[in-house]
Amino acid sequence: MASTIYRLITIVSLLSLIHCAYSAAQHRFYLRLTEQPFVSLPADVVAQTVISLIALIYGTSFLANPFQYIKKDQHHDRTCDEALNCPSFITFDNRAKAMSPDIPKSKPKSTRVLEISKAQADEAFRSCLEMVRKHDVDSYLAILTMNKKAQPEIVALNALNVELASIRDKVDTRRGDTSAMYRLQFWKDAISSIYEMSPLPVPRQPVAIALCSFASRANPNMLLKLVETRQSTIGDRQFTDITALCEYGRSTIGSLLCLQIDALARMSSETTVLSMAYDVAKDLGAAYAIANMIRATHPLLARGIVLLPADVMSLNGATPDSLYKKKKLEEACGMTKDLVNESKRLLIEARSNMAMVPKAVRPALAATGTTTDYIIKTIEKNKYDIYSSHLQRRNPFFIWSLLVKNLCSKF
Repeated sequence: MASTIYRLITIVSLLSLIHCAYSAAQHRFYLRLTEQPFVSLPADVVAQTVISLIALIYGTSFLANPFQYIKKDQHHDRTCDEALNCPSFITFDNRAKAMSPDIPKSKPKSTRVLEISKAQADEAFRSCLEMVRKHDVDSYLAILTMNKKAQPEIVALNALNVELASIRDKVDTRRGDTSAMYRLQFWKDAISSIYEMSPLPVPRQPVAIALCSFASRANPNMLLKLVETRQSTIGDRQFTDITALCEYGRSTIGSLLCLQIDALARMSSETTVLSMAYDVAKDLGAAYAIANMIRATHPLLARGIVLLPADVMSLNGATPDSLYKKKKLEEACGMTKDLVNESKRLLIEARSNMAMVPKAVRPALAATGTTTDYIIKTIEKNKYDIYSSHLQRRNPFFIWSLLVKNLCSKF
């Protein structure tokens, strides 16, 4: 009812302002016809304009979304070029509150959680679910096959991974490195505040709200590892060797798989020590990182980027220039074959330790194992041609492969 009244006030005041403008135009037109000088508008037109303007401001202030706070800027040493990047404006506090000695700068975690209503949490969950469905279909389908009690937490974790992975594509290419670093720093601060490692307030951002509401028991060190690893690779620098690429996979996809294992283990009352399962997950993450790097090479080349390990390229006589110009195809195929063999070795090693992974948490690994297997087979089928369009196609039988693996408790 209140919203309807404010909407009515806004519409009436807007129409009144339009009438005032028309009246002013008519008054000027009358003065020109009678050849009288223009001194001022009639008092009734001026009064109507002022009253209408005040009413319009009053009505729209109640119809607009709630105002957001601005936290104290923590980055005092930024250059002029970096000044345009303001991650502080994404969080919710104000300078007066942050600088006041009378107001406590930190809140207990329970208070922060209580500040998020059920409606806000549900809206954040739907936003995260849509984000995963749109940008990571395989993970979305995999989540649908997991324990329903663990799904909200896993959705929040995957949404964070999607958010981090898409940062490079969102930033301005002219200041990509700086913008990406500040966006990633924002997520480091957000994770620290959610898990009480920092006095900063929790950002009112859908993924952050979802983490706070559904993934409050997740391992913050693994989440920070996700962010820090991506920070260390900002700038599209080529991996120095295949070991660096494997470590990247272990710290990103491997950490995400470990977090999913934890979520499934908690919901299934699994008491087995999960350290061996973590090792398997990290090997699987390394295998996926290599296979996915091969698949992503052609799209990256179109953007002038080469990330393939320099040592493998050098051993096979391939260079970035030859890859750009599609020269030395035999050398490129030899390089791809070496990478595929290493990915296959890691995948076989992970599966050989399947007994170390409790059955209740194996669904966390099924999607990554299925996708890695599909990429390897597609590359081999196309004779190690990194330019083949078949590499960019999704597995048409992904969901069926996933269901079979879950029924057989495999990955």
